[in-house]
Amino acid sequence: MKASNKKTVADGSVNLVDLFFYLLSYWYWFVLGVLICGGYAAYKYAKSTLVYQANATVIIKDPSNQASGARLDTYNNLINRTNVSNEILQFKSKDLMTEVVKRINANVSYKTQVKLRQVELYTTTPVQVHFLDGLADIPMSLSMVPTSETNVDVTLGGKTVHVTLGDTLSVKGGRLLFSETPYFSTDYYGQKIDVIKSDATSVARGLLNRMAIRQTKDNASILDFVLQDYSSRRACDVLNMLFEDYNENAISFYKHMGFVEIDRELGKNVNNITMEYRPDYAADK
Repeated sequence: MKASNKKTVADGSVNLVDLFFYLLSYWYWFVLGVLICGGYAAYKYAKSTLVYQANATVIIKDPSNQASGARLDTYNNLINRTNVSNEILQFKSKDLMTEVVKRINANVSYKTQVKLRQVELYTTTPVQVHFLDGLADIPMSLSMVPTSETNVDVTLGGKTVHVTLGDTLSVKGGRLLFSETPYFSTDYYGQKIDVIKSDATSVARGLLNRMAIRQTKDNASILDFVLQDYSSRRACDVLNMLFEDYNENAISFYKHMGFVEIDRELGKNVNNITMEYRPDYAADK
């Protein structure tokens, strides 16, 4: 009986060498699986929208910052000290960002297909669309295809119209003016460009969600800004205009009260865009 039990245990054991060669006989399935997964990952990356990041540093000046060390020790006791938290709230104001969006036309998107990826042209579009009369605040979408150095085919509402650059197109609610930009070239002939004009408030809300403001340390007067966007140039323009509008709308009051001043040198920091990008897979869903 004992000998029989030992034989049963031996028969039930797994031979790793035999298992290895058994699996090796199906190697082509493993290779096929790797190729399929690798190909799908490459396809998703080639199709995904790139997200760029812009960084800027703002210095909030306060009278205490320009005083002696003795005054710095009593910073928290100054009557006219800067409340940096309030400044952050002002930078995150939806009304302020909406004004920024309108001034730089950030709510007008120009997209074209480059291989599998859709690319945001922003100000590098070969043809710019001007929304005249009552169309300034109306969201709408259209597509255009440059056909020659003087003409463009415009598709709006399912109808295609041949338009000469520099001329206007009358539509419901107003007129559209199509003008050539310095980026116009023969490379864009026959290439479709989708133009999407969104509500400025909605675009401002999206920019605020993608913008982070952080103090370098507690009670510091230095703020770091990080903004992510599908266009590196637009991210830079948004930050530049945000600071300019802040100066125009808020600094006059603070200067009058003797509270705070924003450093005019901040524009140099804003222009240093980090060319950091990452695929935005969520955009494809």
